[in-house]
Amino acid sequence: MSRKTGKKKKQVHYTPDQLKQASRAYAAAHASPRPVSGASRETLDDVNAFLSGVDTPPVVEEPVTPSSVDIPAGNTLLLTVADLCALLQVSRTTLFRMEKAGEVPGRLTLGGKVRYHRETVETWLRSLVKG
Repeated sequence: MSRKTGKKKKQVHYTPDQLKQASRAYAAAHASPRPVSGASRETLDDVNAFLSGVDTPPVVEEPVTPSSVDIPAGNTLLLTVADLCALLQVSRTTLFRMEKAGEVPGRLTLGGKVRYHRETVETWLRSLVKG
């Protein structure tokens, strides 16, 4: 059985050069294995040469507009939080803030998931437009 002697270990201070050398030694000891001698290694030129023969269509990015947001068709009974945020064009935080203030009707919780009754939300929106 060992017993503590209460002696403190002497603190060692290293110079910056000693720290660099120790870091290099550690990196060399823990480096990933190098490929076996004679194994083929693809270079960037090889990859570019291969890709130059591949025809790729130009990438055209279309701006996202509120009308192009994918909201389910009108026959869907329930809306998700993301659907309602897209419909109202507000962030999730704003939607939950509106809910807390009691401004958003039709909230349902099914199995821990939040949904909104579509017809109730549409009626609420129509009343806001008319009012």
